[in-house]
Amino acid sequence: GEPSPQPYQVWNRPTVTLINEYSASDAEIFPEGFRFYKLGKLVGVPTAGGVIGTGSITLVDGTQFRIPTVAWKTADGRDLENRGVAPDILVEHSPEDNAADNDRQLEAAVKALLDQIGQRR
Repeated sequence: GEPSPQPYQVWNRPTVTLINEYSASDAEIFPEGFRFYKLGKLVGVPTAGGVIGTGSITLVDGTQFRIPTVAWKTADGRDLENRGVAPDILVEHSPEDNAADNDRQLEAAVKALLDQIGQRR
């Protein structure tokens, strides 16, 4: 897909998206579209792989259960459920990083942005 000139007011600055194992559902669909439209790099670790849509059915006794109703796939047909989205720039984050107040994923995202800015000059 080619970027569309519509709408006329679009954000066309360097961008990245942070993803991790806690990114699920819409937080997986968004980065997959972000990658498809070549809007920037995905930084972090693979997402959870929990994107299937479900519907609720109520039985006569009031019990409810949920069944899968919608599957989300990549543009080339790969199912995101149980697979998730892999980052372009893999950066692990450990408990030790948390204890040291060190966010290596954010640092890598800033570096990726600075690299994009450098390429535009």
